[in-house]
Amino acid sequence: MVLLREPDTFIKQTAAALGYEDQSYFNRIFNKYTGMSPAEFRHSYQYGTYSHRASKLYS
Repeated sequence: MVLLREPDTFIKQTAAALGYEDQSYFNRIFNKYTGMSPAEFRHSYQYGTYSHRASKLYS
């Protein structure tokens, strides 16, 4: 989650850092557990509408 908060880090880099070679698969898994895509998470975090569901997963 911390990597997704960084606006200068590409989502592909975040996926790779977490061991996902396929960004599409990372997106699907992230969406399954948080209810939003990694890009939606980043946007919501940057604009203060951070999802409570996602914060429970990674706190």
